[in-house]
Amino acid sequence: MWCIKDGVFTELAEALQKEHQIPFRVGHSFASAIVTEARANGFKPKDFPYAKAAELYTKALQKYKLPDAKLPINEAHFREVLSPEFMVKTRMGTGGPQPAEVERMLTESNKRLSDDKAWMQSTRDKLMQADQNLDEAFTKLKNSADTQSDNQSTESMPAKPAASSKDKPKG
Repeated sequence: MWCIKDGVFTELAEALQKEHQIPFRVGHSFASAIVTEARANGFKPKDFPYAKAAELYTKALQKYKLPDAKLPINEAHFREVLSPEFMVKTRMGTGGPQPAEVERMLTESNKRLSDDKAWMQSTRDKLMQADQNLDEAFTKLKNSADTQSDNQSTESMPAKPAASSKDKPKG
C-alpha cells in the first residue's frame, strides 16, 4: 500500500531537487500527484507506471508555469528512488536509518544500558550495606537499652539487710 508515512514520495521530490535542481514546490507537487494517483488506482511504489509519472511531472511544471521538460530521471532511477533501500541509503545524519548510523546508535545504547546496569548494581549494594548498618545500629541500641534496664533493675531493688547475730539461728 502506498502511504505518506512510507516517505518514498518525499525521496522522489528530494532526488529531483538535489540531482536536477528542480524547484522544491515542483518536486513536491509532482510527488503528491503520484501519491494521489497511486491511491486512486491501488498502485504500490514499485508498480507505479513510469509513463504516468512522466505525464504527472509535465503537469506539475505547467501548474507553476514552468517550461515543459521531460522527467529528468530515467525509469531505472525512478524505480530506485521509490525503493525503501534508496531511502535508507540516502538518509544521512544523526538518527538516520543508514547502517553505520544504526550501528553507532546500537553501540551507544548498549553502553548506556551497561552503565545503567552497573549503577543499579552499585545502588543495590549500597542499599544492602545501609540495611546491614541499620540492623547493626539497632541491635547495639537494643543491647544498650537492655543492659541499662538490667542495671537500673538491680540498682532499684532494696538491698537485703545484713544478717545480725541476733537473727542467726542458735544452736
